[in-house]
Amino acid sequence: MTHVKLSRTVRLALLIGAAFISSSACAQELTVLCRYEQTIDGAGKSSPTSGEMSVSATFIHPVGTPKNLKITTSKAPCYDFVGDGDDMKIGGTCIRFIEDGKMKMQRTLKIDRVSGAFEEIVQFNDKGGLVHMGHCLAASRKF
Repeated sequence: MTHVKLSRTVRLALLIGAAFISSSACAQELTVLCRYEQTIDGAGKSSPTSGEMSVSATFIHPVGTPKNLKITTSKAPCYDFVGDGDDMKIGGTCIRFIEDGKMKMQRTLKIDRVSGAFEEIVQFNDKGGLVHMGHCLAASRKF
């Protein structure tokens, strides 16, 4: 059995290189602008909807790791929450208590990264709710 002894400098360079590769993979960020097109209420009635929200997602852990995504939206009260993501989809659930803690609001967001289709489910006190649907487009930052 042959042992190769690496110098301290080579080991340090390998460590820094591995850290850079893993951190750049985790730090992938995407920003989209999602436009609402349709809403289905708790009774199943569908109606056209307008409006938009911006969504930014940053991978904070490698793909395949649970809760590997930080999601930031422009929609109150769920501005920041964590979710799951990969090359095909991103999504997450935000739970907030509103009206001085008397009402639980749960918002689940799912975005298909291939088609751009999104679905947002909003429930209050675990009952009924609304399902909003639409499409997202990649957003570029222009100042």
